[in-house]
Amino acid sequence: MSDRQLSKIATVDDDGGARETMAEKIHDLFNAEPVLVDEKKLSPDRLLQIMTENGIEAAIVDSKLSVGGYSQFDGIDFVADLTGRKIPAVLASSYPPRDKLIWHGRDIPAVVEKGNLGSSLVDAMQSAVARSYDFFTPETKPETTIVRITALDDDDDEVGLIIPAFSPTKFLLVGREELKKRLGRDLIEGLRFFAEVNIGAKSVDGLYLSNLSEAPELEDKYAKLLRS
Repeated sequence: MSDRQLSKIATVDDDGGARETMAEKIHDLFNAEPVLVDEKKLSPDRLLQIMTENGIEAAIVDSKLSVGGYSQFDGIDFVADLTGRKIPAVLASSYPPRDKLIWHGRDIPAVVEKGNLGSSLVDAMQSAVARSYDFFTPETKPETTIVRITALDDDDDEVGLIIPAFSPTKFLLVGREELKKRLGRDLIEGLRFFAEVNIGAKSVDGLYLSNLSEAPELEDKYAKLLRS
């Protein structure tokens, strides 16, 4: 399924030069026809319409799209929307927005660095094609697991989390307000909750969280052991 031959691939970027560069890569690496999307005020729905009307089978989308009124949406919004519709899509970025990827990473099958557009782009598109068939790579497959708040400071906008199934010692930092909103409750140190996490990620930077729910409280003697 990852060997599917794509005939048309869209390049979505607010930089005309970057679109041209990506178009060359699409032609050289995939032997596919590149389609440069240069329409202003682009939205996910409009991109889907353009792709459907022109027989475009996949897209490579830059993460930042605000220059010159190109779009009010981030690349993550476009890639997540296409992935949800089982259309292969890759996020291209020099500096991936970690704060947003933590919460939306489940719907982002692959991220490729814009400065490294050789075999890594081919691998990324293969992952995106596989996801269109509901296949997750070992690094992106979600597993329901326990997450624990271990670092909570009233003066800090971020919260430290430990995911024991991933690592008992490595911290994942997330935004306090976003975590509070997703859990629907106040945060306390030691709080345990369930989340779908890609525990096969190669590094902390590759982790995402989705479908959070509060876990039952442990008996006091076990809770003390966890905090000790």
